[in-house]
Amino acid sequence: MMRASLIVTLVSVLFGFLLFEVYLRAQGAEPTTVVSNPHFSGTNWSRPDAEFAWTNQEGTFLALEEGQAPMSFLENGARRTYTNGSEPENAPVLLLAGGSYMQGYGIKDENVVGAVLAERFPEFAVRNFGTGGYGTVQSGLRILREIDGTHDAPPVAIIYGFIGHHLARNVATSDWISSLVTSDGSVLIPPYLVEDGEGGVAVEEARTLGLWPLETWSAAISALKRRVAPHWVSGTPMGQARRLTVLYLKKLQRKAADLGIPFVVAIFRTGTLDESYTLGIEEDLASVGVDVIDCRFEGLQTNPTAYQVGGNGHPIPSVHEHWAGCMGEWLHENTAALR
Repeated sequence: MMRASLIVTLVSVLFGFLLFEVYLRAQGAEPTTVVSNPHFSGTNWSRPDAEFAWTNQEGTFLALEEGQAPMSFLENGARRTYTNGSEPENAPVLLLAGGSYMQGYGIKDENVVGAVLAERFPEFAVRNFGTGGYGTVQSGLRILREIDGTHDAPPVAIIYGFIGHHLARNVATSDWISSLVTSDGSVLIPPYLVEDGEGGVAVEEARTLGLWPLETWSAAISALKRRVAPHWVSGTPMGQARRLTVLYLKKLQRKAADLGIPFVVAIFRTGTLDESYTLGIEEDLASVGVDVIDCRFEGLQTNPTAYQVGGNGHPIPSVHEHWAGCMGEWLHENTAALR
């Protein structure tokens, strides 16, 4: 009797599910179609990382922008800075961190800001950990990994390159997360900022959201996942991104200061995305004691197509030259005792 009742229940549930599937299809709903991000194909420049969600992988890869510039990365995940040899031995390390602007996506190794700085400051070993898609959180975690005391040559100065879109990345907005799809349909959820319950900031760890069973076949399952998945990703509103980012950078600055390491935020670009959240952030950072330098290139702000690869890609070499000059002034003022 119990077995028969169970069979009836299962058949009823299945029939109801099929009716719901038919209804959704009639309304134009479709199962999930996997549209992967080519940067996470497994054969491009990135590889999975448990802490960062992804990182640069060793090798040389062609940029997916006009000119297909070759981009080389070292075993430790840094962009190749010394194209004619290795970094100077026993030299003080200058650490660079940031997203694709610092990484130098779309241009050759020798034109990236890190390589320009290495040429202008041969007394330093420049290590550029800029990584495409990184915001402040992933950049900060990379910085913390490099100063955790386990490396033979911790940095003597740190420069983090900031752009406006880092704010959206820092709180894992749904628009941003939806673009981080791997070739198997999984969604990469990078570490992001949350309230710590005491008015401060904490970091939510990275994780991966895989495809549900039959998700690519069923409109009903796809609809259910879209309904509940946002609640698993982030409870941090975009309106809090700026405040939490400032607090997080203050924590990084304090950590670096405790170790006697000069730390600065280089503003590369603001006002192009999430404008109301980014303009004036340098004043917010300065007000809490975070050192800031304004490295914005005017042409990139006012006439971006003239200064981007192919007109719509990443900044061209002349912009990196400008950034190196801006960052170089800060280095002259803050690292004189090291030279």
